Amino acid sequence: MAVSVFAGCGGSVTDRGDYLHANERLFAELPTFPGSHVQRETTTSYQDDESGPVAGYSTRFELELPPRATAAAVGAFFRSRLPPQWRLVERLDRAVLNFRRGEEFVSINLDNASAHRFEIAVDHAYGGNPNR
Repeated sequence: MAVSVFAGCGGSVTDRGDYLHANERLFAELPTFPGSHVQRETTTSYQDDESGPVAGYSTRFELELPPRATAAAVGAFFRSRLPPQWRLVERLDRAVLNFRRGEEFVSINLDNASAHRFEIAVDHAYGGNPNR
């Protein structure tokens, strides 16, 4: 991989394109909830501190769910289908599930499941910075 990232060390990202492709590869590795499909992809940069250099990029995928899918079913699907290396590190209001695998981060937001939508945010090099 040709990515130079020092997100956990106070450095900056040197190649946005490679970083985004790595995020897309991470997303492609995730299990796909049956009947869901991507509607939109958005990428946002972040810094370790307000005025610092770009430390990384989070890529968010908005997905449409089949009509009968529920938040509980989608959450259970990901908890059971993600390999054991993925640790559930945070659960927010039962609607957001945050997983880590080393420096990789995946957040599954089920807030809009009743509207047949959900989001998956990924960052392949989130690092060990507890402030993010």
